[in-house]
Amino acid sequence: MPDFLLKANALAHSFTRGKYVVSDISFELTGGQTIGIAGANGTGKSTLVKILCGALTPMAGEVLFVVEGHAIRGDDFRLHSGLVAPYLALYEEFTPDELCRIIQKIRGLDIDETYLDSLLNMFSIAKRRNDIIKTFSSGMKQRIKFIVAAIHRPLILFLDEPSSNLDAPGRTAIISLMQAHLVDGGGIILATNEPNELSLCDSIISVE
Repeated sequence: MPDFLLKANALAHSFTRGKYVVSDISFELTGGQTIGIAGANGTGKSTLVKILCGALTPMAGEVLFVVEGHAIRGDDFRLHSGLVAPYLALYEEFTPDELCRIIQKIRGLDIDETYLDSLLNMFSIAKRRNDIIKTFSSGMKQRIKFIVAAIHRPLILFLDEPSSNLDAPGRTAIISLMQAHLVDGGGIILATNEPNELSLCDSIISVE
């Protein structure tokens, strides 16, 4: 993967006047690093993730993303990132195989058949790759979110409460994906309160 830098400068956001859910957050993320975001429910973990991945504009501060010396913005940034979160919805009328191909087409990218197969196997979806997603359990749907987020080999994975609805094998698959992503030179933003997941982080940002 190419060298990159994600830099957050004094980020702040509020949904209610005078009450900030994100306040004065600054940090840098480069390849091979995992930064955790920890805090009680409702303290702004998901808000911060949304700001960092470009889904929400902060009221103050800025997010800079630089790849090999070139600033990346807007839709181009989304081509370099993947998001897994409870609030993301899947197109459940498709099969996992169809969904990955559609998402890649929307991104303007070709499908890597070998990598798709490896992700389907990693998350134990291979045997049901041609079944309609709406027939899946909540845990299976969560696994598909990881496949969709990773299929284009993004530089940064944003993982917001990634183990929601997952059993032990599903959580093991997450760790496998994270480790492979870091070895390849990617970076990870991980919003969680799970001690086992926070132990994987190089540094932790606490939101209150």
